[in-house]
Amino acid sequence: MQFKVHGMNVGLTPSLVDHIETRIATALDGFKDRIQGVIVRLSRDHSHEDNHEMSLKVQVELGKAGTVYLEQDEHDLYAAVDMAATRLKRTVRRKINRQRDKHRHAVTNHPYAMI
Repeated sequence: MQFKVHGMNVGLTPSLVDHIETRIATALDGFKDRIQGVIVRLSRDHSHEDNHEMSLKVQVELGKAGTVYLEQDEHDLYAAVDMAATRLKRTVRRKINRQRDKHRHAVTNHPYAMI
């Protein structure tokens, strides 16, 4: 699984990058043969003076099943990574299952499938 981590207005420390890669790789471990790449974008929202929310955007390339996009906003960046990893596992599993079910449904509804 190939990771790319980008930061806008955020200092990417080695420990932060390691935490992101470890947490997301652990969450997606069961799907690693289907995942082509993971892109993580971190940014800080400066739209309000007292609100310095961190935004974490994750893009997972699944090949034939498509692409999964996920966004998580949180004040604490490590908490955002943990919540995004949990949501990402459910979302990727659902996307892969839908692709598999769509393929199965198309094959069983074929007119010559019952012969």
